[in-house]
Amino acid sequence: MAVASYSKYVAQPDVVVIGQATEAFVADSVVYISGGTAALPLFSKALADTAAKVAGPLYLVRGSLNGAAIINGSKVAAVTVGAVAGLAGAPADGASVYVSDAGLPALTAGTNSRVIGVATAPGGGTYVLSFNGAKGAGATPTGTANRIAKFDNAGNLTQAGNITEDNTSSIAIFGRGIRLDDGQLIIDGNEQTLDGGASYAVPDLTTSLEIRWTGVGVGNRVINLPAAPTAGRVICVMDADGSAVANNITIVGKSGGVGLQIEGADTMVMSANWSSGVLLALRDRWKVVANRQT
Repeated sequence: MAVASYSKYVAQPDVVVIGQATEAFVADSVVYISGGTAALPLFSKALADTAAKVAGPLYLVRGSLNGAAIINGSKVAAVTVGAVAGLAGAPADGASVYVSDAGLPALTAGTNSRVIGVATAPGGGTYVLSFNGAKGAGATPTGTANRIAKFDNAGNLTQAGNITEDNTSSIAIFGRGIRLDDGQLIIDGNEQTLDGGASYAVPDLTTSLEIRWTGVGVGNRVINLPAAPTAGRVICVMDADGSAVANNITIVGKSGGVGLQIEGADTMVMSANWSSGVLLALRDRWKVVANRQT
């Protein structure tokens, strides 16, 4: 494979390394730095039959700078990460790719197992290698498996198990909190429908609180914030049905000398329909991060 020019790559030092070959090898060979200088390292084949050759950072050769065959002394470009298409094989999508005893990408481990990436987009007898040669990037985890835990709103453990690697898994963190669902960060909502004049204490695990009116009673609906919140906790309170003009929503931070004030006041009133407020718990007070009155 011909590499256009040295200048094309020097602007990407974290991705591409220019070095000098110590022996003949083909494009897509896996190499390690066996000597040289920081300005011009020496590349040698990373043969998996020798543990020391695959123990550190690895690189994937893309070709010589002059487009000629790579021999001892050739200047070559190698990448630390990247996608390489057209490798022969029929792996499962997401299968591990190893460096072989011959210093090439392989679908089976060499004498000393070293993962160098994963196979993607298999088809027609070829696949794309998503390469990562960083030291430790391909290490096989040891010890206790990663775990997933789910808790209900009372803090009781409801589920535990191994984390799977499919991209449709949902990881829930507490019952009404923050979770990952199909790669998206989701804030679970706590919806409360209250009579006019009623009150509600925000549970410890609520992040997003939607307030609606039952249509019964007239008067402020009182939302009592946790008296001793953990610093850094965020709570968003919303008028979810546009009823705050008729029945204000009063957020109480401190009552009877207990709790934290909301920026110097004991309460914060939401009196406009569809209004919302976002509060951040500091060590000694609630900070109003956003206060939308529409």
